Amino acid sequence: VTLGVDETTTVVLTVPDETRAGEFDAMLEASTDDAADSAETTIKFGSIKDALSRAGAGDTVEVAAGNYDESVTIADGGLTLSGDGSTLNTTGTAIEVTAANVTVEGFQFRNASVGVDTTADDTTLRTSRFFSSVTNGTDITAADALVENNHFDGLDTALSLTGNASNATIVDNNIYDNN
Repeated sequence: VTLGVDETTTVVLTVPDETRAGEFDAMLEASTDDAADSAETTIKFGSIKDALSRAGAGDTVEVAAGNYDESVTIADGGLTLSGDGSTLNTTGTAIEVTAANVTVEGFQFRNASVGVDTTADDTTLRTSRFFSSVTNGTDITAADALVENNHFDGLDTALSLTGNASNATIVDNNIYDNN
C-alpha cells in the first residue's frame, strides 16, 4: 500500500488458523523510506480440539505455549500435534490417539491419569515431559510405536506396553523416580 501525505488506511492481515490453537504473540511492523514503527499484538486461536477438527493427513497442529485444561482425541491419521512446551492440565486421559501414523511432540502433562493413550499403530511420542501429578505417562496397545526423548518423573508408571503392543522403539528417554 502506498500512501500520500496525510493519507491513512487500514490494512487487514489474515493469518491462516486452520491448524493452530492457543494464543500467539506477533509483531506488526510498518515502515517508510524515512521512518519505521512496530506494535506487539496477540493473535487468539481456538482450542486444541478446534484445531484438530480442521486438520487432516499431513498437517501439523501447532499449539502455542500456555496451559490447556482440555483432553483431546486424535481420530484422524497422518498428522502431528506439536506443543511447543504447552501444558495439558487435565484429569482423565490428556491425549488419546485412535488413528495411525500420528506424532505427538513437545507437551508437558500434569494431573492426568494417563498422559498419552494410543491404540493406533505407528504413533510417535517425543520431546514431552510427564510430571509427578500424572499417574501413567503413556499407555501403548498398538504396533510400531516410537517413544523418544521424553522425560518421565515421579509417575506410578512411565510406560505401559500391553495388549497388541509390538515392535515398539523406546530410545533416549529420561525416567526418574517412577514406581
